Amino acid sequence: MDQIALISSVRRFSKFRFSIFSFLCVPGK
Repeated sequence: MDQIALISSVRRFSKFRFSIFSFLCVPGK
């Protein structure tokens, strides 16, 4: 597997998960 594609997909997934996490952590919205 291409290492650059793997890194970009992991980075995209972590960014996506962080956005969901911050969305869930916003109180009362």
